[in-house]
Amino acid sequence: MKKKYPKIPLGIDDFDEIRTGNFCYADKTALIEQVVEGSFKVALIARPRRFGKTLNLSMLKYFFDINYQKPEGMGEKHIFEDLIVAKNNELCTQHMNKYPVLFMSFKAIQYKEHNLFLDNLRVFFSLEFEKYRYLLDSPFCTEGDKKTLSNLLSKTANESELARSIQFMTALLEQHHKVKPYVFIDEYDAPIHYAYNNGTYKSCVDFFSVLYGTALKGNTSLNKAVLTGILRVSRESIFSDLNNLAVYTVLQENYSSHFGFLEPEVQSLLKTYNLEQHFPQIQEWYNGYRFGESSIGIYNPWSILKWLEDGTHTFASYWVNTSRNDIIRTLYLEQRTSLKPEFFELFLGNTITTRVNTETTFDANLTQDPAIFWGFVLQTGYLTVADVMREGDKYIYKLKIPNKEVGFVFENMVNTWLETLTKDLEKPQLAETIMDSLVYEDLPVFYETLQKILVQTMSYHDFAQNSENAYHAFMAGLMIWLSGIYDVKSNREAGLGRYDLALIPRKENVPAYLFEFKAIKYIKKADSVEDRAQLELEQAFKQINEKNYAEEFGLKPTQAVVKVALVFYGKQVWMKV
Repeated sequence: MKKKYPKIPLGIDDFDEIRTGNFCYADKTALIEQVVEGSFKVALIARPRRFGKTLNLSMLKYFFDINYQKPEGMGEKHIFEDLIVAKNNELCTQHMNKYPVLFMSFKAIQYKEHNLFLDNLRVFFSLEFEKYRYLLDSPFCTEGDKKTLSNLLSKTANESELARSIQFMTALLEQHHKVKPYVFIDEYDAPIHYAYNNGTYKSCVDFFSVLYGTALKGNTSLNKAVLTGILRVSRESIFSDLNNLAVYTVLQENYSSHFGFLEPEVQSLLKTYNLEQHFPQIQEWYNGYRFGESSIGIYNPWSILKWLEDGTHTFASYWVNTSRNDIIRTLYLEQRTSLKPEFFELFLGNTITTRVNTETTFDANLTQDPAIFWGFVLQTGYLTVADVMREGDKYIYKLKIPNKEVGFVFENMVNTWLETLTKDLEKPQLAETIMDSLVYEDLPVFYETLQKILVQTMSYHDFAQNSENAYHAFMAGLMIWLSGIYDVKSNREAGLGRYDLALIPRKENVPAYLFEFKAIKYIKKADSVEDRAQLELEQAFKQINEKNYAEEFGLKPTQAVVKVALVFYGKQVWMKV
């Protein structure tokens, strides 16, 4: 007889359905005890999409909900039987199904035009609050309260009633049940993301500031609240004066083991389905996340489940293809003609070192502040923390691509950039000429070809006001073409400093290269551009030699390093070898 395996809960985030439907489940019920014992009044837990946020909140709902109808024929602890939380008898006796619960997800709420948004919200709250219709008959609710509840249920509530609906419902539930309710809000920031992409950010924030402010700040009817989302939206924009908010982002240790799969959980799943032999590839493709300062590797749960569900068990980018990633795409489109040097560094498998600000303010330009930009990319799951360093009272982070799956995102960005660059060349073979000239150490041809490329692709390097970083990114992008022949290193520590770009041969019969870039930002009318360029070239070579960059290459004595200084000004470039 063929072995019957547990079903894969792909796309199922209802805890009751998973536990009663013979689905596999990674036990995260230890989170319940942490919520009960946590010192917070309101907690915001930010994690990338598809990392189990909705399922965890569903689990909390079923544990606390006083209105939950237990399935027949199950044990005393019903759907929690045999799980971690069931071993804590005192916790279960005191808290299991003892509280009214408000649980809602704003995942599908889109903020576009304000009146249309309010109409959609009337339908949303009507459906959400229908389960509390019994409060219309409660002797503990006033006639005025029942009128407001009727408005919410009949989709006739005004904007003020909608904006204060969560606070209103907690008060009614406390009056009726004589115990303060729990509030669980999933994807609290989803409407804000949508509004940002559609130019309605300000009015959206104004509404949700009232909704969340009245529900979570000074609400004497609230027991505890847990919110989940992808980002930590800045307190100034949406959580005004909400000083009782405890925020746990991917940089905090708290709750790190409850979102995503731990290695023992992945190994147990593979064993269940007799697929243990694939573990090394699973590690390479879907492991690598790190939440807080823990060294524990976190696996992407969606990708693991999708891989298990796929009959051929093909290793592919499952997670990165589950969303339109509107904001990520917007940020990329803003960057694509001026890809940051760090994109190439990450693509090459290296780390970048940066400050990180996880407090996202959408009304600011996300691409202008590096700390906000990289904090955004980190929180959305496209990067993870490799190391943390402290400099005075500030933290500096080393970030990296977590795994092979996400690596394809950066590969696609770089390849798109290169393809666009090549299409804009009058003679696409110029790219091939650049490669050949370096491999065969024909520097005059390299210089001549580079000049032609700069002239033909002005829009791809004349950004950021001709900053050195802009040209650095441009040159790093060009050198990606050589990644099959060279180990391309960008902005790495060597000798007594950091070199700009190095081409380290993968074979002995090609030369090594060390590049140093300088950019002239402006020229005074009385100055000569040529003289200034020559001065910058001398400074570049002085830096290469004084910093001893070449000593770190680890080449054999017979292998020479070609040192190249390039100075840029607009479409012009000067070279010294």
